[in-house]
Amino acid sequence: MSALGIGLGYTFGYTLAILSVAGVLVALGAIAGTIIGGRTLGGFLAGLLLTALMVWVSGIFHFIGGVVGLLAYRMVCETGIAGLSCAATSWPVIYAIGSLVGSLVVLCWIVGSVVLDEIKFDVNADLTVTVPDKKHRPGEDVVVRVDVSSREDFFFRRGVLRLVSWEVIHTEKGPVEHALWSSEKRFGNSTRLIDRQAHSEEITISLPKRWETNFAGAFWGVRVTLHIPGAKDIQMGRRISVLGDQSQVPA
Repeated sequence: MSALGIGLGYTFGYTLAILSVAGVLVALGAIAGTIIGGRTLGGFLAGLLLTALMVWVSGIFHFIGGVVGLLAYRMVCETGIAGLSCAATSWPVIYAIGSLVGSLVVLCWIVGSVVLDEIKFDVNADLTVTVPDKKHRPGEDVVVRVDVSSREDFFFRRGVLRLVSWEVIHTEKGPVEHALWSSEKRFGNSTRLIDRQAHSEEITISLPKRWETNFAGAFWGVRVTLHIPGAKDIQMGRRISVLGDQSQVPA
């Protein structure tokens, strides 16, 4: 009995098995998506696609693990390393072990990705945002100074400066901020601070023209965010004063 024949047989059998299992799981996922989504077509399609993707990814790794296990053991036993013999080999067991390892790899990868995304560390750094203390006119440039000082070595992938306007809507549940307009600029790409270094930049961003948005009754401000790999974002904001806005109202 050749390893190639066994491999082809397992491939065919595996294909039939995974298609039947995938069919059941995808159907269950589609039904669950329909129920959760309020029996809508969108919920059905979301459940269908997400479950199909999950089955496809796990199935591919399961199959690849089994085939790699067969090939690796075949090469090892052919060379006689560690006294292993191909004649007394249980190929189904080898395939099962390889498939299990492949499934565990993708499981650890998925769980690890989720866990690492949730774990965020604090960075011991100060972010200061300074804007001119004056009334700005629509269409005028606003010069924002950003100072970053660190008490430890750290690296931020990029900084984002957003110029935003919003209005406050009073509801029965309390005041709610409603965004009216925004623009952004990026700065400090791939910046590393070492041994208590400081980083400073002046970024110029333009207010919209008077006809581009509603200035009457709006609040204006700048918000700076530093994106740090593996750590919590550092954020800081400042209110700016624009002619015709509501900056005279206390924040």
